[in-house]
Amino acid sequence: MQPPVQQQQVPRDWNGFFLCCFGDCDGVGWGSCCLSYFCPCVSFGWNRKRAFASNAFLWGGIFLLIGAVGGIIAGATEKNRNCTTEYTSNSVRHTCTSELSTAGAVALVIAGLLIFALGFWNRIQIRERFGLPGNALTDGLLWFFCSTCALCQETRTLWANNVDNGVWQGPMGMMVNPGGVAMVAAGQPVQQPYSQGYQEPYSQGYQQQTPYQQSPYQKPPVQEYDTKM
Repeated sequence: MQPPVQQQQVPRDWNGFFLCCFGDCDGVGWGSCCLSYFCPCVSFGWNRKRAFASNAFLWGGIFLLIGAVGGIIAGATEKNRNCTTEYTSNSVRHTCTSELSTAGAVALVIAGLLIFALGFWNRIQIRERFGLPGNALTDGLLWFFCSTCALCQETRTLWANNVDNGVWQGPMGMMVNPGGVAMVAAGQPVQQPYSQGYQEPYSQGYQQQTPYQQSPYQKPPVQEYDTKM
C-alpha cells in the first residue's frame, strides 16, 4: 500500500541572475551558456519541448529559419562589392568590401524583431506556467537588450530543475505540478523555504532528554541528618 500524498507549496525562482551566463559554473551553467550562445535555435527548441512537450525540431527550425532568411537576403542584396588580391613574397591576401543595402537592412531588422517577439512570447509562457517571478515588462526588456542572456537563463532554469514534458520536478527530483504544489509521499522530507525559520531535526515520537536523564549514572539522594540532640 502506497503512503498518502501530501501537497505543499514550494517557492520557485529563475536559476541565477540573467547576466550570470555560467550560473554556478557547473555543468548545467556552462552547458546552458554554450548552447544558447553558439546554437540558440537548439536551445529554444529544447526549452519548448521541456516546458510544453512541444516538437523541439519544429520550434528550433522556426527560430533558425527566421535568422537564416534575414541573413540570406542581406547578403544577396549587398552593393558595391569589391574584392582585391594582394601578392607578397610570403603570402597572398584577399580583401573584400561591400555595403549593406536598404533591403538587406530591412530584412535584418524584421528578422530581429520576429526573433524578439518569439522569445518574448515564449518567456511569458514559461513564467506563467511555472509561477516564476517577473512580469511582461521585464521579459520584454531582457529579450530586447540581451536575448542571449534571457535564453540562457531560461535554459538553465529548466535544465537545473529537471523540467520534462511540462512537469517541474525540482532540483531534488521532487514532482511538482505546474500550479506550484509539490507532490510528496507522507513521511518524506520536503524542502522548506528559509523564511519559515529553523526547525530541530527530531523525528516523530522522539523527545529530547535533559542532560541528567541522558546520563547512565544517577546521583544518589542526599540524606539529611538531625543534628539536634
